[in-house]
Amino acid sequence: GHDRIKAALPQDASLVSYAVYSEGGVRTIGKPKRSYVALVSLSGARVPTVVKLGTADRIEALIGRWREEASKPPTDQAAMTRYLEAGEALRRAIWDPVTPIVSSSRLVFVVPDGAIQMVTLGSLPIDADRYVVEDGPLIHYLSAERDIVASLGGERTGSGLLTLGGPDFDHYPAREPPK
Repeated sequence: GHDRIKAALPQDASLVSYAVYSEGGVRTIGKPKRSYVALVSLSGARVPTVVKLGTADRIEALIGRWREEASKPPTDQAAMTRYLEAGEALRRAIWDPVTPIVSSSRLVFVVPDGAIQMVTLGSLPIDADRYVVEDGPLIHYLSAERDIVASLGGERTGSGLLTLGGPDFDHYPAREPPK
């Protein structure tokens, strides 16, 4: 549970869990309204801080635009400007809202969800010359919150070392000649 995860967090670390959810009761053309939220856990905090990030449509459009601009070769200054604008807009939407909370953390564990799984936060631009990876805390990705316990040595899944050697790459099983 949350208490175990909180106990596993070092003093200088935090956990940001992104989640996409459907808002109950709010319908748009027969479909639930989807939104993104970040749950930010600090080692000393009793409960995570909930940071609402906005609608899934908006955030996924920003991710799509950034990925599209990132896939194009920077042929000229206009292309570079479009890439930076797309990256900065995405950073403002999904990273900037959590940075005041994790500002004292040296290490931030991130559990992405939805389209945010396609974003490497450290590669988002701060300005024309700097990126999140250069300016912010160290970011370490996890596939689930429980992985924090294992990644910090709280659980051991095995011991020892398995060594295999001497493979014969040129050995082929005997085959009968074709008839």
